[in-house]
Amino acid sequence: MTTYKKPSDVLEAVGVSGVLSAGLSWHVVGEGLAWAEFDKPADAVRFTMTKKGKGRKFAVMAFTPGEEFSGVVYLTNVKRGLDAGQVVSEGQLLDLYHGQEEKPAAKTEEKKPAKKAAKDTGVTVVTLDHKKLHIKPAKKEAEKQAAKKAVKTNPATTGLQFGPALVSDKEGKITISSLLYAGKAFASHTVPAEFSARFKKYSEDNQLLLYLQGGPDLGQVATYRGWLKQGRQVSKGQHGLKILAPRMVVKDDGTKAIDGLRLVTLFSINQTEKIESQEA
Repeated sequence: MTTYKKPSDVLEAVGVSGVLSAGLSWHVVGEGLAWAEFDKPADAVRFTMTKKGKGRKFAVMAFTPGEEFSGVVYLTNVKRGLDAGQVVSEGQLLDLYHGQEEKPAAKTEEKKPAKKAAKDTGVTVVTLDHKKLHIKPAKKEAEKQAAKKAVKTNPATTGLQFGPALVSDKEGKITISSLLYAGKAFASHTVPAEFSARFKKYSEDNQLLLYLQGGPDLGQVATYRGWLKQGRQVSKGQHGLKILAPRMVVKDDGTKAIDGLRLVTLFSINQTEKIESQEA
């Protein structure tokens, strides 16, 4: 991951998916390093799950191109050591993040100068620290409309193969970052009303995560200790469903506050068995 020398007032945010859907203009200042300025400092609070982010003016993102979930976003009042850079859209920054830069056309003697060739091929060439990054241009309106139509038949939103794979990373692990990424990737997928009514105690985001992992027929869920209180034991070898919950911390004055997210594991009733009484 690109090294970023953090100012003393920096606050590390959880994941990058939320910040990369906020409609910000990003300045790329190096390979794997970009920054953006919030329209209003109060906007930073939306991405931290804690009031500690209040008043932060800038978001600085460091990542390793081509490595999913490698990004870290820092919220700060000072963009120390970061110049103006090249302004790119969120879509262009995502292409850099996922290592999907387009390659420029090969040069030949018959072709026009490099700048003209880049324009003809639809590739924007940005020179940063004597290195060339090739950034995909924003989609044209016709391409955007075609993409919207494709969603209707996209396997990612119809005919889902429900299971842990939908919310895990490329190594098969379920992490906070992979759950946040899945929530964004399947944000347009509607959870059936009947399913939502059965799990109304959970947030809409967690309902979606449960739906992706357990499918529409998912039964009652509870934590391991929750089932024990109901006289049921989680069967041996069962793997739970993961959701997100606020991480609580105790401040110096003894009061509790939210500081980030944590993983919570739930098990469905089909993964449990009734505890038999041992009384004679």
